[in-house]
Amino acid sequence: MVRYPPELIGGADLVLFSNPDAKESVRCHGGLRGSVDGGRTWKYARKLNTASDWFDYSSVAVAGDGTLLVLAKSTATGRGVPGFAKACSMVIFRVSLDSLTNGELRTATRPPT
Repeated sequence: MVRYPPELIGGADLVLFSNPDAKESVRCHGGLRGSVDGGRTWKYARKLNTASDWFDYSSVAVAGDGTLLVLAKSTATGRGVPGFAKACSMVIFRVSLDSLTNGELRTATRPPT
């Protein structure tokens, strides 16, 4: 979990979290979530990949321009579910704040100096 810099969104408190959102035990269907109440509820959610694609051990960061970045383990091609002996790779998903919050929270046009 990470907090979005409040100075970039008018002081709002936005907590970000990523995880596999699969109904079964397979780690796939990666998602990014946002909470404005300290993590009690997750008002915002965005699917990052398809339900059949591997998504594991993710981490969230906020780039200097306010873009949300999610780093996650995937298969070597970024598609499908790996076997136990298959090679894996890391993938980065770039998500705009506007895309996650449907425009409800906006990044300042220029970070304060």
